Amino acid sequence: MRMRSILDSALRLACTPVADFPSPPKGRNCYYFIVENMAASPAKKHQQVASRHEGKFVKPGGEKLTTFEQQISQFLVDLESSQDLKGSLQELFVNEAKEMEVGGKNIIVLYVPPPQLRAWQKTHVRVVRELEKKLGGRPVIFIAKRRMLPKPTRKTIKLSQKRPRSRTLTAVHENMLADIVFPAEIVGKRTRVKQDGSRLLKIHLDKASQVNVEHKVEVFASLYKKLTGKAVSFEFPEPIF
Repeated sequence: MRMRSILDSALRLACTPVADFPSPPKGRNCYYFIVENMAASPAKKHQQVASRHEGKFVKPGGEKLTTFEQQISQFLVDLESSQDLKGSLQELFVNEAKEMEVGGKNIIVLYVPPPQLRAWQKTHVRVVRELEKKLGGRPVIFIAKRRMLPKPTRKTIKLSQKRPRSRTLTAVHENMLADIVFPAEIVGKRTRVKQDGSRLLKIHLDKASQVNVEHKVEVFASLYKKLTGKAVSFEFPEPIF
């Protein structure tokens, strides 16, 4: 058991930069000093830089909130204090907030953790309406902060498991589009190839959501173009029974 513990410590030592450890006192065995500090110092340091929790934000890498993000955080805290939203927003948080200029308009994009997206969408209508009031009518869009993995090649190191489809460029862009148009639902897609070779993706949204989102379709198209480089247009076709 002791031998296994020593081997585990040696393995961790090999993977840990020496700079993470304090210098041993004079006359102290360097090896045992490092082993003693191994569990405390690097782990503690990792926890400190892993995330920064402030208000309704959790920033990866210990990044500080921008002035704009602090403002958004306070707005969300105020919403959370309301009786009807307290239970819904208490466990939810945002990773990043950005103000973007697209299509001649300033819009607010809030990036949330993918596992929490569905919970955010349950209160989407109320939260977006209240935030847009506080932000002078600027559109607010919630998008899950998904991570793409590069396509494996012969030159890349063989991974222990295959790249999940959810981490591919196509899947991330498809899910991002669904996030942008929410609460509308995508019911169909068509790709139009023009004579110059450019592509236009025509998105069919459910007719029932037309009243709620039709005034935002230009914002949706401009934002998706800015984030992915892909041109899209939106239609509300009559349902076929």
